[in-house]
Amino acid sequence: MLKKIALILISILLLVSTVRLTDAEAALVDHFNKAIAIENHLEGHELDPIEGIWILRESLQGGQMFEIAIVPNTFNYPNYKQFDFVGITVNSTGFVNKGETKLLVKKVSESKYKGRLIYIMKDVMSKSIQGFDLEFSLDNEARRFSCIMPPVGLFGSEWEVQAEKTWPEDSGIKGDKPGTGTAFFVNNDVLVTNEHVVRGFKTGKIRYKDSIYQVDVIGRDEVNDLALLKVRFNDYKTLTSVKPLRMGDIYNVEAGETVFTIGYPLIRELGVSPKISMGIINSLTGMNDDPRMYQISVPLQPGNSGGPIFDENGGVIGVAASGLNVAYYMKIENFSPQNVNFAIKADYINNLLMANADCKEMQRNTDTETYNARDIIARWRDSVVLVICE
Repeated sequence: MLKKIALILISILLLVSTVRLTDAEAALVDHFNKAIAIENHLEGHELDPIEGIWILRESLQGGQMFEIAIVPNTFNYPNYKQFDFVGITVNSTGFVNKGETKLLVKKVSESKYKGRLIYIMKDVMSKSIQGFDLEFSLDNEARRFSCIMPPVGLFGSEWEVQAEKTWPEDSGIKGDKPGTGTAFFVNNDVLVTNEHVVRGFKTGKIRYKDSIYQVDVIGRDEVNDLALLKVRFNDYKTLTSVKPLRMGDIYNVEAGETVFTIGYPLIRELGVSPKISMGIINSLTGMNDDPRMYQISVPLQPGNSGGPIFDENGGVIGVAASGLNVAYYMKIENFSPQNVNFAIKADYINNLLMANADCKEMQRNTDTETYNARDIIARWRDSVVLVICE
């Protein structure tokens, strides 16, 4: 009851300070996803800097995250006529459905834009749609923007919207190209890797104990860059001595603690044997203080993506994801970042597992013994496999 009252009060405050919109202004584009956005709306013409796939974060209401495709305005909605581009949701942690409009943008000059952010407030009984006007600057080299938004209601405070472009991929963040990476067992026949490792593929292969097994992609979390692989039944019958990894003490991770990863970097140059690397947790947040990620000093090379990040007790606390693109920063900022890498926090693994009926949660690691790099690879090398999609 208290939660419902709070939602009603917030809705009233939103009405006091913002423009009430119709459902048409947050219109749903049927059958819209990232692949359709890229193939039908973004490829085949020279892109404006604002066009592409973006991650949008709002600090209001405890923070919500949206993956949106900002595409040319070719939609025949009357309320869209004054805008040049439309930002349509392709993934969301908030109340917005896939295909609903999140952002309307008009280009004012070569580098300046203005528009309207669509904010949807839902309670048990109804849905209200509000519009917040915003302005920002952007150029061909910029891949992020942020806006300070006005207070909501009489007693509200300013809040922030941050956006970071993820497609096209010529960015300061560098991950592996789709097709090759690392994965690790979390159930006897289910593995976790990065979504970008298997992007564009429905099937693949893993190399486990010098044998090749067929896998299917059974789950994707594109916002958090995670994917689930399941060993095909006929191949699973021949798997032997699988040792799924266990979840570490994810609620007590501290900056400065030692961490490790096992992976398959640069297989053309280094071969297909697993490699161990170690470093520390530099920060409990990632790029732009992203709370979903750790910044780590563990060296990551192409092929490490999707590998487990171990704590000193052998528990998994993250998934190796990406590093800063040195070539990009040399070109744009004229400096070379050294060993700045990121890992996705392991919390999100169980969220994805529990959303799939074929999976079980990772078991918790109860081992309190402290291990070094030699122990980590000796104990868990067989639980970490090479992924190849062709």
